[in-house]
Amino acid sequence: MLDTVKKLDIPVMFNTKVIEITSDPILRATGVKAVVDDEELVTIVAKGGVIVATGGFHANKEMIARYMGGNTAWMPIRGSTCLTGENISLTQKFNPMYVNMDQFHGGPIHGPTRANPSIMVNYGLLVKYDGTRFIDEVETYVRVAKSMPILIPDNKAFIIIDDQVTGIST
Repeated sequence: MLDTVKKLDIPVMFNTKVIEITSDPILRATGVKAVVDDEELVTIVAKGGVIVATGGFHANKEMIARYMGGNTAWMPIRGSTCLTGENISLTQKFNPMYVNMDQFHGGPIHGPTRANPSIMVNYGLLVKYDGTRFIDEVETYVRVAKSMPILIPDNKAFIIIDDQVTGIST
C-alpha cells in the first residue's frame, strides 16, 4: 500500500497523532486535525477523503466488552498495550458500519509474564484448578483462547505436559 501511496504522490506522515477527523455539513471526511511530534497542532485538508489505518483496540477493555463480550475483556493482552481504539472512535460521528469487530486472534498466555505457551496447548491436557479437563485440546489455540473466558470464569487454567513437549520448537 505504501508503494501505491508514493506513486500517487500522497504525503505520509509518521509520529503524527490524529485528534479529529474533520467533515463538511453532510458528514464527508474533509481532513484531519493532528499533533505532530507531540507538540505542533496541524490541520490537513484531504482531497478525496481520509483513510483510517489502525491497529485495533485490544488494549481497551471497554471496547473489547462492547464488541467481543465481557468475558473476553479479562483475557491478558497478548500484543501491544498501546492499541486502544482511538482511531476507531474518531470515526463514530460518521455513523460507520463496523464489521467483524467481534473477531480477534488470540491464544492462551501466561498473564503475569505474557509468555505464549501456544505450541504446548495441543500437546498437553488443559485443566481447571480442580484438575478437570474443560476442552478438547485438539482445537486450535485460538479457539481455546476464545472459549476459556466462557468455560472458566476466572480465565485461569493449567497445561499438563511431559518433558518431551519442552523439546518441541515452534
